[in-house]
Amino acid sequence: MPAFNNLTLAAKIRWRMKYDRNPLLTLTQDKLAVKKYAAERGVPSAEVFFSTTNPETIPFEDLPEKCFIKANHGRNWNILKYGEYYFDFKDGEHFINHSGHYDFEKNTEIFLKPEHIIFLCSKWLQSRYRPIEWAYNNISPAILVEKLIEPKPGKETLDYRCYTFRGKVAAISIGSPSMRMKNENVFFDTEWNNITPKNNFEKEPEIIPEKPPFLNELVEAAGKLGKDVDFVRIDFFADSRQFYLSEMTIYPNGGQDNRPTSDDGLNRFLGRHWKMSLFELLQAYWLEISHKNDILKAK
Repeated sequence: MPAFNNLTLAAKIRWRMKYDRNPLLTLTQDKLAVKKYAAERGVPSAEVFFSTTNPETIPFEDLPEKCFIKANHGRNWNILKYGEYYFDFKDGEHFINHSGHYDFEKNTEIFLKPEHIIFLCSKWLQSRYRPIEWAYNNISPAILVEKLIEPKPGKETLDYRCYTFRGKVAAISIGSPSMRMKNENVFFDTEWNNITPKNNFEKEPEIIPEKPPFLNELVEAAGKLGKDVDFVRIDFFADSRQFYLSEMTIYPNGGQDNRPTSDDGLNRFLGRHWKMSLFELLQAYWLEISHKNDILKAK
């Protein structure tokens, strides 16, 4: 196989960051707009209670007991309201214990008050998330209040991350805040057969997640959402009844080397599913040569 046709997923993501200007990419990264996109295709997402471009209008007195306040144009800009308290949740790793339950006791010193939330949201609205990731640059910033999805009260949700190529799911990885804390991850095919990387910086959990009852429907939903995009990682979560779209991610891991695994074979397997024109492949190949030369120069 020619070298230019055997690039890793990360190499092709770096190509996208530099060259791909498909306007659909911007829509998929907008956490508000993508909900409408999903609904039009029959895929549910978490309910939005409120959205605004002015954080001072957030109706704190009327918010539900459990919800997220987040920005639509970035990553890990998340505030969790749980009961009467608010937390700067980010990716959740510091608020989940090893058993996968919320643990707020160790974080009581960082309760947020409404004035802190307004300040934080205002800061988000004035920020751009990683300008190198082009699709985020054209999103109109907004703040939304979204329903918290829990499989059981106080229990974290699993992320079902579907690596989707023109509507075909090639692999599903499972993660959660507690798994990130323990440096764990696990991959499956669409029949829930375990895909075990030969070499990975993350370990598989001792207890492998069970096949979800909605697996076929989830794969079908990923196909509907991703059929017009050459590659997108489509993330879902679920409560005790059904699954919901979490987000669509077109630059997973920001194009870092050795991602999503440190198994070169698996990374190239995913890369081969991303079909490109010959011109795009050559662009990506020469960009990869330049990338490797930069790494050598930095050593």
